[in-house]
Parts: sequence; structure tokens; C-alpha cells
Amino acid sequence: MYGISFHSYIGVIKRRDGFLGLYAGFAPRVMEMGAAHAATLAFNTYWPEDKTDKDGQQHLGSGDLTDPDEQRRVWRSASRGAAQRLAVIAATQPFQVVMVRCMAQFVGKEDKYNGPISAIREIIEQNGILGENN
Repeated sequence: MYGISFHSYIGVIKRRDGFLGLYAGFAPRVMEMGAAHAATLAFNTYWPEDKTDKDGQQHLGSGDLTDPDEQRRVWRSASRGAAQRLAVIAATQPFQVVMVRCMAQFVGKEDKYNGPISAIREIIEQNGILGENN
């Protein structure tokens, strides 16, 4: 099987789409990173990390998982972390879809999307708002 080298593939992209074609999917990725940071900040604002024990004293953890208070603190921390990650994934998944579709557009030699905003608009028009998550 014959494989194309990385540099020759870059040449194909440049000839077909120009220099900016090398960055197909870059704008949605940047938008995704912004959404991830915004979701993390919002989550931390509404569910701050609790480092106090039941008496209200600052508590960094003893590491003794046989202590019920320590077990409760670990479970709270783990559930908070899982919920935070879920919120970030929910906020960034639409941008992942747009990024992949913009890059796949090059491979499929289509001219459906002119950029990330038009991709979002087109996906919502065709599939509805939940189409952003497919």
C-alpha cells in the first residue's frame, strides 16, 4: 500500500484550499477552549470546592479513609469533579462536532461550510438544536 508523506499532504492542502486550509477546524477548536474555560468558571462559581469539615474548620485531609468525615469529603470532591467534567463536555461537544465537520469537508471535497459560524447555523437548520450534539 502506498502512503502519502506528511509534507506532500500539506502541499495538497495548500494547493486546494490555500495556506488557511491548513487550519480547517482551528476556529471551532479555539471556540471550544473558550467554552470549556467559561463552563469551568461558571461551575466553580456555583459549586465552589469545599475544604472545610463539619465544624467549619479549614481541612486539607488526613488521608485516613477509615474516618467517615474523610470518606464524605472524598466522595464530595469526586462527585464535584465528575459533575464539573460533565458540564464541560456538554458545553464543548457542539464545537467538537463543528471542528470535525469542517475538517471532514476538506477530505470529502465539499464546500458546505464557510466557517464555524456557518457550520453551526447549517447544522441547527438541518438537525435542530440537538443536532449539534451528533
